Amino acid sequence: MPGTNTLQTCWDEHLLGTPTGRRLSIDLAERLDAGMSIGPYRHPEGPVPIRPVLITSERGRELEEASIRLLDLVDRTCRAHASSVAELADRVGYIRPTVSLLSDNPAQNCAVLGMARPDVVISGGAPKFVECNIDSAIAGPEQIASLNGFFRDTVRSTGWEWLDDERVGIPDSLRARSQLVVDSAKARGVDRPEVRVLGWSAEGFGSERYFSDVISDLAGRGVSCEFALPGDLDFSTFLTHQGRRVDFVLRMFTTGDAAEDGLDLTPLALSTETDTALTLSPELGTLYTSKRILAWLSESADELSSADREFVDTYLAWTRVVSDTEVTWKGDRVGLLKLLRTNRHGFLLKPFDQRGGAGCVVGRDVEESEWEEALESAVANGRYVAQEFWPPDPINVPVFHHADGEVRSISAAAVFSPIIFGRRLSGVLVRHTNVSTTSVVNGVRGGVMNTAWTVSS
Repeated sequence: MPGTNTLQTCWDEHLLGTPTGRRLSIDLAERLDAGMSIGPYRHPEGPVPIRPVLITSERGRELEEASIRLLDLVDRTCRAHASSVAELADRVGYIRPTVSLLSDNPAQNCAVLGMARPDVVISGGAPKFVECNIDSAIAGPEQIASLNGFFRDTVRSTGWEWLDDERVGIPDSLRARSQLVVDSAKARGVDRPEVRVLGWSAEGFGSERYFSDVISDLAGRGVSCEFALPGDLDFSTFLTHQGRRVDFVLRMFTTGDAAEDGLDLTPLALSTETDTALTLSPELGTLYTSKRILAWLSESADELSSADREFVDTYLAWTRVVSDTEVTWKGDRVGLLKLLRTNRHGFLLKPFDQRGGAGCVVGRDVEESEWEEALESAVANGRYVAQEFWPPDPINVPVFHHADGEVRSISAAAVFSPIIFGRRLSGVLVRHTNVSTTSVVNGVRGGVMNTAWTVSS
């Protein structure tokens, strides 16, 4: 079995090395694009990946272990800064949605760390966490499940026996999440749980069709599961759907988006208040996701144990709330605003609750006047963090370009996002661009979703 570099070379040679291989690659790209069209997975101008990203199994284990440790530190940090959920919401400046599912009940919050997707930049060969998304409504699990299935079927159909080996690891994100639901049911003493996958649309993205693989995987584990929209649910003394009592709801959208999308969460809020059904995951995860938490963790590193301090210094990008204050930077006490003004190329600004790159300003990408304006706005707003910028190492990956109809290998900037379900690595979402120097990698800025497979030496 070849190692990662050799396997990557062999695979790319099959895809790009001959006219036949290039024709196959174009066909693969067109079929992949058609199969993924029901939901967003790439920017319209983004490339189409024609194989997964390959990483070593050692890197996969490092991402898993570091992600789980980060989740534990986030949990401890939140508990150290607030004695209740309500206090934590106030301290991170959380703006509650019109109908909130936020609860102080430990029974409702027991699975808050069950589903997470930290975002990691690998810079200079070293992983750096730049965000930590903790929620059931995280982009990636459905997309990488589809990508894994497509690439696996491609390998089987082409007869590339050198890829059919136990040392190629392909995590199953759907199975891992289904197991989390089963484990949650056992923890609540429910032998035959009635589960609803809660989407937000009757058609297309967010619909029953979009989540059909999620529902099928749960059903395959003997779980009674159906799709529902929030408006399909009712509550009297407990939560029901079409006359049947519901024990668990797998929420696939953020509660903050519900009102904007016209979704009524009142029955769900009542079941949360009465603890008659469990929503996976709880809204508390939205608080844990706040960039404010990473700033707390980063600035309190000196107060941690030596082992935890070393972990934070090694794996977490230096992060502080933007304000007119002094900070410790590389051993020296300096004014934060002065530091940000004199080292513009080394930092970026993010809102506490930023998603998809919205509101993010990268110092190296803007003029000094624009950076100064962004700084003043961040100070006035009070809900921004400054984070040390780590340029992502480019990865080599073969892609198809719709613009010219060609396939080629490119060097692309990338962000790695381990999917952690039930404290297990359940897949790695990789978002990469079309170029090697992009500062922020996401679908808004020309990126594409891909999946990572692990390869043993």
